[in-house]
Amino acid sequence: MSALVVAQSELEVKQATINRLVTEGLTLRQAGDRRSLEDSTKKFIEALTAIRSIDDQRYEAKVLFLIASNYRQLGDSEQSLNYLNQALPLFRSTGNQDSEAVTLNTIGDIHAATGNYQSAIDSYSQAAGVRQAMRDRKGEAVSLINIGLAYSASEQWEKALGPFKRCLSLCEAEQNGKCQAIALSNIGIVYNRLGEDKEAFDYLMRALPLRRSSLDREGEVATLEAIGGFYNGRGENQKALDYYKKSLAIADDIHDTRSKSTLLNDIAGVYSSVGEPQKALDHLLEALPLKRQVRDQRGEAVTLSNIGNAYRQLDELEKATRYFSEAREIFNRIHDYKREATTYNNLGAIQEAQRRRQEALDSYSKALSVSRAAASRLTEAAALNNIAGILDESGEKEKALDQYKQALVILRALGDRRHQATTLSNIATLEARRENLQEALQRINEAIDLLESLRRDIVADELRSSFFASVHNHYEFLISLLIHLHKQNPSRGYGEMALQTSERSRARGLLELLNDSHAQIQKDVDPGLLEQERSLQQRLNAKAASRTLLLSRSYTAKEALATANDIEKLTTEYQDVKARIREASPRYAALTQPQPLDLKRIQTQLDANTLLLEYALGNDQSFLWLVSATELKTYELPKRREIEALCQQYHELVTNTTDPRNADLTEIASRLSRMLLGPVASNLGRKRLLIVADGALQYLPFAAFPEPGLREHMNASPLIVRHEIVYLPSISVLASLRSEARNRKSASKDIMVLADPVFSARDKRVKPGTLQGIAVNANQESAMLPDRNDLERLPATRREAQGIVALAPLSRTKKALDFAANRELVESGELSKYRYVVFATHGFLDSLHPELSAIVLSLVDENGNHRDGYLRAHEVYNLNLSAELVVLSACETALGKDIKGEGLIGLTRGFIYAGSPRVVASLWSVKDESTAILMVSFFRSMIKEGKRPAEALRLAQIKMLTNTKWRAPHYWAPFVIQGEWR
Repeated sequence: MSALVVAQSELEVKQATINRLVTEGLTLRQAGDRRSLEDSTKKFIEALTAIRSIDDQRYEAKVLFLIASNYRQLGDSEQSLNYLNQALPLFRSTGNQDSEAVTLNTIGDIHAATGNYQSAIDSYSQAAGVRQAMRDRKGEAVSLINIGLAYSASEQWEKALGPFKRCLSLCEAEQNGKCQAIALSNIGIVYNRLGEDKEAFDYLMRALPLRRSSLDREGEVATLEAIGGFYNGRGENQKALDYYKKSLAIADDIHDTRSKSTLLNDIAGVYSSVGEPQKALDHLLEALPLKRQVRDQRGEAVTLSNIGNAYRQLDELEKATRYFSEAREIFNRIHDYKREATTYNNLGAIQEAQRRRQEALDSYSKALSVSRAAASRLTEAAALNNIAGILDESGEKEKALDQYKQALVILRALGDRRHQATTLSNIATLEARRENLQEALQRINEAIDLLESLRRDIVADELRSSFFASVHNHYEFLISLLIHLHKQNPSRGYGEMALQTSERSRARGLLELLNDSHAQIQKDVDPGLLEQERSLQQRLNAKAASRTLLLSRSYTAKEALATANDIEKLTTEYQDVKARIREASPRYAALTQPQPLDLKRIQTQLDANTLLLEYALGNDQSFLWLVSATELKTYELPKRREIEALCQQYHELVTNTTDPRNADLTEIASRLSRMLLGPVASNLGRKRLLIVADGALQYLPFAAFPEPGLREHMNASPLIVRHEIVYLPSISVLASLRSEARNRKSASKDIMVLADPVFSARDKRVKPGTLQGIAVNANQESAMLPDRNDLERLPATRREAQGIVALAPLSRTKKALDFAANRELVESGELSKYRYVVFATHGFLDSLHPELSAIVLSLVDENGNHRDGYLRAHEVYNLNLSAELVVLSACETALGKDIKGEGLIGLTRGFIYAGSPRVVASLWSVKDESTAILMVSFFRSMIKEGKRPAEALRLAQIKMLTNTKWRAPHYWAPFVIQGEWR
C-alpha cells in the first residue's frame, strides 16, 4: 500500500515538473525573439524527456509539435520536420485526427517553403483525406487550397485548377463567402498564368466583392494584388500600379507587414519595367527590413535580387553583384532553384558588362540547367537569350541564332511581349551583322510593334515617357538599319522610312498631351478625383517651398534626404492621380492615339522657303535629314559621344564668355557648324531652318554658329544673319499645334507683361515697419518662402516691361509690376485675354523634378508677409491661354529634364500645352540689361513693323550683333523660339 502511494507521488511530481517546464516554455515563446525561442525549446525538450518516462503519448505528441514549431520559427526546417514526423504517428495512434491533419499541413508547409513541392502536395493530400473522413469541410478546403498553391508554386498550373475548383464547390455548399473568395482568387491567378484572360479576370472580379462583404481585409489585399498581377502580366503597367497601390493602402491600414513587403516589391517591379530604377529601388529598400521582420527568407531573397537588378539598371555594378550573391545563397539554402537560376542570369549580366565573358557564360549555363530542372520557362528563355548574346559576340552566329529562336518559342507561349521584343531585336541585330538585312528589318519591326502595344497600355505620362526612354535603343537600331538599306537601294524609300521612324521615336508624350488637351479629358470626371489632384498640387507646392526654405539656411543631410523623399512621394502620388483621371475620362477612352507624320504629310507643313533639319544621335553613328517641300536628303554624322563632347565644351564656353573674339569659342563653334551643318551647306541658301534636335543638341544655339560652307569659315557671320531659326520637339507636334489653332479663340487684348517682382521682405518697396516674419499656411503643411537674398532684384525688367507695353495702345496692354506680378494674377485667368504674354523675372530649373521648375513671381506682399511666388511647371499645364506667343524672359527657361526619345521636359512644354503655339525661352542664365534691350527690339518688330515672331526675334538678335557691347553670343543667342513659325 505504501509503495503505491510513493509511486503515485513520484508521478505527480513528474507531472508537475512537466507542466512547469511546458508553461515556462510557452511563456518564453511569447517573447518571439531568437534567444527566448532557443530557451523555450530547451524547456520543451526537457519536458519531452520527462513525458517519455511516464509514457503519455498524447502529451508527448503535443510537446513534439511545440518543439517543431519553435524550430520552424528559428529557421531550422530540418529539425522541425524531424519532430513533426515523430509527432505524426502518435497523433494517429491516439486517434487525434484534428492534430494529425494540422501536423500534415504543417509538414506540407515546410516542404513548400523549401521548394520540395511534391512532398508538400503528398502531405497536404493526406491532410485533406483526414479532414474528409472527419466531415470537416472547412478543414478539407484549407488543405485543398494548399495543394493548389503547391502546384502553382511548381508552375503545374493545369494540376492546380482541380483542387482549387473542388475547394470552391465545398465553400459554396457551406455558403462560406470568405472561403469562396480565396478559391476564386486562386483560380483567377491560375487562369492568368495559363493565358486565359477572360476566365482570369472573371474569377478575380467575382472574388473581390466577396472579400469585401465578408470584411476580409487581408483577403481583399490578396485579391487586389492578384488583379494587379493580372494587369502586370498583360503589360498594363498603369492598371497594375493602381491595384497594387490600393492593396498597399489596405495592408498599411491593417498593419499587414508581410503583404506590405510583397506589394512594395510588386510596385518596384512595375517601375523597373518602365525604366524607373530609382523609384523601384526606393520601394525595395523599404521592403527589405519588412521581409526580415516577418522572417520571410524567400521574400527577403527576392527583394535582395530585385535590389540588385535596380542597382544594375543604375549602373552600380558592384552593389548589384553583392545583392545578387546574397540572394543566390538564400535561394540555394531554401532549395528555391527557380529563383536561384534567375540570380545566375543576373550575375552573368554583370560579368558580361565587366567584359568577363567566360565567367558570364558559366553563370548563364548554370542558369539554364537549374531553370530547366526547376521547370521555370521564363528563366530558361532569359538564359537562352543571354547565352546567345555571348555566342554572337564570339562569332558563333548559327549557334546564337538557334538559342534565340528557342527563347522566342518559349516567350510566345508565355505571351510575354516585353521579352519577345528584346529577343526579336537581338535576332535583328545578329541578322544585320550577317548582312541579312531584310530578315533583320522584319524582326525589328515585329519588336517595335510589340513595344508600341505595351506603350499604349500605360496611362501615366511620366511612366509612358520612362518606358519609351528604356526601349529607345530599338528605334535607334531601326533607323540605322534603314539608312544602311537606303545606301544600298536609294530609290526604295528607306530614307523616308528612317525619317518616319525618327518622328515615331520622339516627343510622342507631348504629341499625346496636345491630343488630350484638345479633347478636354477632365470633363465628366468624378469631382472627387479632380479635388485629389488639386490637393496634391497644393501639397507638392508646399513641400517644394519647404525645400527652398531648407536650402536657404544651414541644413543636415538627413533633413535634405527627408525633404527629397517627401517630394518624390508626392510627385508619384500626383502622377498617379492624373493617370486615374485619364482612365476615368470617357473622352480619353474615345481618343485615338495621334500618329507621327509620314514624309508626304511632313512636307505639307513646309513652304518653299523653309527647310527641316532633323537630327538623331546614335551610339555608332548619328543622322541628319534635310527635308524641303519637294525633297528628302539623308546624311550620316559622327557618333553620339563625339558630338556631345563638343556640345558640352561649347555650352560651357558660350555661357561664361562675354568676349565675342574668344578664339576657343570661335573654333568650337566652327567645328560644330562643319559637323552638324556642313553636309547640307549647299542647300541652305537664305532659308528658314526648322531644327528638330536630339540629346545635347537641344542645348545649342544654332543661331550663333558660323554660316557653313564659306571659304573664310572662321570669320563667317552667324547663321542668324541669313536664316530664321526655329526649334521644334518634332514636326508632328507642329502639325498638332496647327490643327488646334484652327479652333483657337482669338485674344481680345495685345500685351501682358509681369516684371520686376519683389523677392525679399527687405526690398525697399515693402512698407516700412511692417511684419517681416514667415507666415505659415496650415493648409499647405509648410512655411512659405523665406527672404531670398540670392534672388537679386531685376530692375532692367521694369524698363523692359515699360518699353514693351509702350508699343501698343494703353487700353490693350497690362503691366504687372512689383507686388502685382504675382501668382494670383496668373491663376485669375487674366492672361487668357492677351495675344502676347511676357514673364520678365527669374527662372528656376529643377532637372530632377521638371514639374517643379518655375518662374519666380513676387515672394512677399506689400507688408512683407511671405507668399508662394513660384509658378511651377505642373501648374502651367492647367492654364488656359489664348496667347499667340509666350515669352519667358528669364534664365534657363528653355531647359528641363532630358528624357531620351521625349526631349526636354519643363516650362516650355507646359506653355505649349496650355495653349500657346509659340514660346520664346532661354538656354542659359541671361543678363538683365541685355535681355531688356533684346526684348524691346523684338516686340517693336512685331507690334510696329508687323513681323512674325520668328522673324522679329532674328532681327532683334542681328541688331544686338551690331552693338559692340552686346555682340557676344552670350548676350543674344540664349533666346530661341519654339513651335509655330508662321
